[in-house]
Amino acid sequence: YQRRVRGDIIANENTRRDWKMSHDEDLIGQFVIKHRHQTEIKYFQDLLVDTPKHCRHQYMLAFKELCLSRGDKELFQTIEKWTVPEFPVRGDQLIKELGLPKGPLISKYFYLAKTKWKENHYTMSREEVLEYLKSEYEKAS
Repeated sequence: YQRRVRGDIIANENTRRDWKMSHDEDLIGQFVIKHRHQTEIKYFQDLLVDTPKHCRHQYMLAFKELCLSRGDKELFQTIEKWTVPEFPVRGDQLIKELGLPKGPLISKYFYLAKTKWKENHYTMSREEVLEYLKSEYEKAS
């Protein structure tokens, strides 16, 4: 595979080895390159919400490097102080409370619910999320 920096192809799959970069340094570099044009706080909040808890420390390191590279200390401080909300519904609750069958349908509705929750700035309660899913499931049936 090839990576681009400032529009120029600078490396191939051997870059990390050739430059003696650690795996973490490579991930941080990829993060900075991928997200360098994003400026919206909500964009980074959504990324953080979607990042598994055990990976959030790595995300914050990469995010810090991105902000440092742009000289945007304020954006970093805003995200650093933000408390990551937890999605109020689990997949097993969709089966139990909505009567959804086990299988790929759970993933579809879980994704749909989480997307709606994020669109509403993480303010929907568990009951609101379940009610939304119930109406969506009934529409599809």
